[in-house]
Amino acid sequence: MKRLVTVVAAMAIIALASTALANSEGTALTPQLTSLTGWVVSVNTTGGIVVVFKGGPIIVGKPANVAVHTNKNTKITIDGKPAKLGDLKAQMYVVVKPATGTATSIQGQSAPRPMPL
Repeated sequence: MKRLVTVVAAMAIIALASTALANSEGTALTPQLTSLTGWVVSVNTTGGIVVVFKGGPIIVGKPANVAVHTNKNTKITIDGKPAKLGDLKAQMYVVVKPATGTATSIQGQSAPRPMPL
């Protein structure tokens, strides 16, 4: 009997959590990070891709490097000044917005920031 009560309680919690994560249209909301921070590994100006090392511990199944796609509308700045994709250099610290999808902005810092080992 205790086991049945535990299972029913767990199902109720899951149902309530699912309802709380649904918007008014009934579709599930996915938490979205507003930005991705890390260090430039490489820049492909022809393909419009910047590979960024996120840092932190390496977790199996979660790559440490992220390919960030850009387009002609991506605003790139370095130290607050307008820049081009080719101006981003390896080991430069960047903040990419949004964290997923095509970048709308990339803010780079020319001053070195230690990379985690």
